[in-house]
Amino acid sequence: MLRPAAERTPNAVGSTLTELRTAMEEAAGDANDSRLQVLPGRDLVTPADLADGLHPNDRGHEKIAAAVAEVLRPRI
Repeated sequence: MLRPAAERTPNAVGSTLTELRTAMEEAAGDANDSRLQVLPGRDLVTPADLADGLHPNDRGHEKIAAAVAEVLRPRI
């Protein structure tokens, strides 16, 4: 998920959120498991969808729920 203050700011171990997100997406792809889904959290919510710069507000939760519902929807 988006967190503007951490996208390019290293954390205590020196990794930015952008780097961590990339590593998680690569790990999920490397798992080669069709049951594993990675949602596009970075582009899913905007700063306006965050109540405090970190946690989603009501609109942010609506966007997340819609994205999860879409990947869980049975394909016919």
